[in-house]
Amino acid sequence: MSDFYMRFLMEDGQRLEPETGRYIALGAFGKHPGWDDHIEDLGLETDSLIVAKQVIYVQGVGGQINTGAWEKLNEEQRLAAFEHTFVWLRGSQFLAGQMWSSSDGKGRTRYPMLVCAHCVGIPLKWALQSVLPRLHEAERECQEAKTAEQVRLILNTARSRLRNAARTAVWGTELDAPSPAVLSRFVSAPVFGPTKEGWLRFLYWLRSQAGAFAPGRFVLKEDMSDCRAQQARVPMGVESPAEAIPLWARFLAGHVDPLVPLLFVWPADGNWVDITFGEPSTQEYFCLRASRTTIPLTTEIPYDLDQKFRELATHLLTDFQSGVAPRTPVSGVTEGKTGAAVTSTTQSWFKSLTGKFPWS
Repeated sequence: MSDFYMRFLMEDGQRLEPETGRYIALGAFGKHPGWDDHIEDLGLETDSLIVAKQVIYVQGVGGQINTGAWEKLNEEQRLAAFEHTFVWLRGSQFLAGQMWSSSDGKGRTRYPMLVCAHCVGIPLKWALQSVLPRLHEAERECQEAKTAEQVRLILNTARSRLRNAARTAVWGTELDAPSPAVLSRFVSAPVFGPTKEGWLRFLYWLRSQAGAFAPGRFVLKEDMSDCRAQQARVPMGVESPAEAIPLWARFLAGHVDPLVPLLFVWPADGNWVDITFGEPSTQEYFCLRASRTTIPLTTEIPYDLDQKFRELATHLLTDFQSGVAPRTPVSGVTEGKTGAAVTSTTQSWFKSLTGKFPWS
């Protein structure tokens, strides 16, 4: 089995924090003027943070820099700098991180710096409201810091504050599943078109490109080489990323197996999010510096949709707005006993969203 699928976001929360099962690890990697080259590993306490550094920074960013792909883009095609937030979900765990343009002590500016929190037993909504602001604060402080020792102190302080906040937090009704009115507002957002054509296009993309990740189809095995990552660029749908990411995660929960890692990345000054399904390769990180001119929204691709699919997609959107599981995943098998089993599995997962899984 791929080392990524075997290790990533698979930690035992009770082992990490026996008393509460709530655990936050905070690490940093990349470039900073306090170091003459890449930062030493700081706070990479879990396998998932170690894997994240390798996949995002070494293979992802480093691989793109080595290919020179970003340098070939003109000013209109390329985002001016790294200034991104990301959330990486799998099952009941996730990473939340911040990435920004930086340099090392020798003035080299090609690589960014990242701070990344590994959250176990923490609701996603709470993390977006409480963890991400701490990461933004750590970013600002690291940008002002001159020495490696100052960065270590910033990271240690932020980690302590996050752990204290998680330990004492009481999850209230604000973390409940979104109401049908909220779901309807999301689905009916103007960016998807007056007839929701954007949603139909995205559902078609899910069926045609990401079918291998559907419940009942995605199976962990020794050789995962045939399960190539897929990526879609979609509009936020609502103004705030803190609201949009849980809504997108909830929608995808009805169509993607819970063992599939989902990486959400969005730029600070953009109104879209890039979603990567599965284990990213180097090419999935091209999106970090690619503007809307270079990578269009999946919801804007003019697929030729037949009437049967339009009816299916409309039913799926109606189910989602009502807060119920889809009758069958758009990429799942829809005939015979296998189709019924896929639907049952998806419904069980969907019902658990306010319990085992952190999307709400």
